[in-house]
Amino acid sequence: MEKNDRIWQLLARKLTKEATEAELEELAGLLKQDEVNALVAAILEENWQTYPDVDMEFLDATFLLHLQRMQEQGITMGTAHQRDSTVIHSAQPLHSKQRINKYMTAGVFSFILILLIAGWWRFSENKQQPIPQPAVKTVEIPNEIVTKNASKTKIILPDGSTVWLNADSKLWYYKSFGNVQREVYLTGEAFFDVTKNAAKPFIIHTKLIDVRVLGTLFNVRSYPNDKTVETSLVRGLVQVTLHSRPDEKYFLKPNEKLVVLNVPDSVNAPKNIQPVLKNLDDNLVAIKNLTPLQQDDSLKIETAWTKNRLCFIDENFDEVAHQLERWYDVQFVFKNDKYKNIRLNGSFVNETLTQALDALKFSTNFHYEIKDKTVTIY
Repeated sequence: MEKNDRIWQLLARKLTKEATEAELEELAGLLKQDEVNALVAAILEENWQTYPDVDMEFLDATFLLHLQRMQEQGITMGTAHQRDSTVIHSAQPLHSKQRINKYMTAGVFSFILILLIAGWWRFSENKQQPIPQPAVKTVEIPNEIVTKNASKTKIILPDGSTVWLNADSKLWYYKSFGNVQREVYLTGEAFFDVTKNAAKPFIIHTKLIDVRVLGTLFNVRSYPNDKTVETSLVRGLVQVTLHSRPDEKYFLKPNEKLVVLNVPDSVNAPKNIQPVLKNLDDNLVAIKNLTPLQQDDSLKIETAWTKNRLCFIDENFDEVAHQLERWYDVQFVFKNDKYKNIRLNGSFVNETLTQALDALKFSTNFHYEIKDKTVTIY
């Protein structure tokens, strides 16, 4: 029996709780040798656990969904011979995404097939041997950590990795975290100290990018309203993939950051974003060095927030306002849009909002008014 067939046979027995301890160990060993099938198996197990009472309508819908995704990627079902003979032509070495696509023709079909077979098997056994069902159907609920404005928190993940979550941020992950890969989802900003595990990559999913690491120290900032999304590396090695360019991989070295423009169409970007475009490749992405603080060269602006310091250099007021909103839990309103493009520098630790604004306006001519939690600039 071929390795792939054996994997799906063992996985079906595992899902239907028929596998012996020896078979479970054999399955784990086979999946360690096959990254692509390991990923597919993890997805299958997650869906199986999420929908414990699988019926045929759900399986039919799953088949059609995967068929649609395959068609969108240009993958046809074809015959077994046609699937196995698929060749990807490229003048460049295959990226990981392309390698996965190469196996998707046969692999995804096998995945759908085993889902249908395992579902039918379980459905048939349930008919022959009725099993009492729980009174309440359970669905896997992700673990979610949320911070509000003017607050931060520290998290220890199940694998021992440490995450510092900045203000107005959300981090969540499924209970299956660590089974095959360690995956988390981030909105906002977080500083990661990832425990090394070469067999289980650590992946951060954000709105625009995915960051893949094995063990390292780095910062990811992905706020919906910020003009850029940034990944800043302190130690180790990270791989960044843009959702808009899935076949391209960007690798960062220590003291480097990847900056991605956070607009759907950079060509028609608003004027206040144009300064950001100057150093970006194809108006979208750039790799830069981290920015040291003049007072302390060992401290970088990109990670200063982890030391309770708010820092920015030569940023426009509109972008600084977003940072101040999160830092002081207020909302900014500009009565005159010309002030949005004023370039500002600042470094604050224990200053009050009034002290910070007084310092910022020292070299400019803007005025402000604070009422409740609203700061009006005029």
